[in-house]
Amino acid sequence: MKRLLQGLTAGAVAVALCVTPTSAYAADPAFTVVATGLDNPRGIAVGPGGVLLVAEAGNGGPGPCVTTPGKANGIWCLGMTGSVTGVVPPGVLPFLHSPATTSNQWRQYRVVTGLPSLASTIDGDNAVGIEHLAIRGLKVYATLGLGGDHEFRDGLGSNGQLLGRVVTLEPLANPPVSFSDLLPYEVNVNPDGGDIASNPYGLIGNPDGSLVATDAAGNSVIRISSTGAPSAVTALAVQPVEAPGFLGLPAGTTLPMQSVPTGIVRGPDGALYIGEFTGFPFQIGGARVWKIPANGGAPSVVATGFTNIIDLAFDKQNRLLVLELAKDSILTNPAGVAPAGRLTRLAANGTRTELAAGKLFGPSGIAVGADGSIYVTNYGVLGDGHGQVVKIRP
Repeated sequence: MKRLLQGLTAGAVAVALCVTPTSAYAADPAFTVVATGLDNPRGIAVGPGGVLLVAEAGNGGPGPCVTTPGKANGIWCLGMTGSVTGVVPPGVLPFLHSPATTSNQWRQYRVVTGLPSLASTIDGDNAVGIEHLAIRGLKVYATLGLGGDHEFRDGLGSNGQLLGRVVTLEPLANPPVSFSDLLPYEVNVNPDGGDIASNPYGLIGNPDGSLVATDAAGNSVIRISSTGAPSAVTALAVQPVEAPGFLGLPAGTTLPMQSVPTGIVRGPDGALYIGEFTGFPFQIGGARVWKIPANGGAPSVVATGFTNIIDLAFDKQNRLLVLELAKDSILTNPAGVAPAGRLTRLAANGTRTELAAGKLFGPSGIAVGADGSIYVTNYGVLGDGHGQVVKIRP
């Protein structure tokens, strides 16, 4: 089953996400496009001065190529088209970028290029590559996705060997350096006991210099020491769900839907909060938010009723923000139509408020600025320059 989750999900994703985003929105001071022309933008992090760093998974490239049943459009090819873009607010100096001048406009610069990217030869959408970023001082860590095992990675040649790892980008102008390879850990430990596959995705830093990553294909949460050694925090359990009717199975048949953890954030209480994308059949309302206590212990579900959660954050009032890539499920999304996403704010009393309703499509990453502004990567699974960063004033 995990092999069907390469790159996060089964082939339904790339089929669903093939519409070019609109170039403009009705004037709305609470919703502003601050960056455009991005290739499969994923995670977003706020750096010094409020400068945003955006992970771009790229558009794939000329090869090597692999044929995999877990992805739509058949043949996926590797290229060095992944990047990191700095998005600079008005009046702010660029973060690790020259020229060091200010402007009264939002500006964007690609501060890292040449990262491995795996994507369909048909449209370049839903690429696998750099997924999330964690900034610690002048050092930037990043997860590079994979969605397979050693055989899969070896088939991508030497340029594909950084996939499946956490890397460092220090300084940003230098080539990435492998910090922790999560694939051998999945092979040797296999925290969830399922098929061997690794897809590093979410990433946060800890005060002691360690990191915590989600492994979407491994259904696990992994701590990475300050020296790069991985160890399991927990594996997230499957949940039985009713089989979709198109499978033609007897009424009442259930399937084990995998967790597929994606977004991770540390809450104001010190606990880890993890969102799950879920695996097939990507049931509407089947995605949950998990909590792992600050001092360790068993994970527990703290919020339910979501679909295809892709990232999490907390706002300045300590309210949880849940970002869904496809609120109505990637499985039921019509071909040729970009899926409507959703950003939900959860109050302490359980009240849920949708933000930027009707304006998010395939959103893939979220971060909160010092002034409380919310930044989201929009059209985050579209290549060829269709991705955006939007600013939301709640």
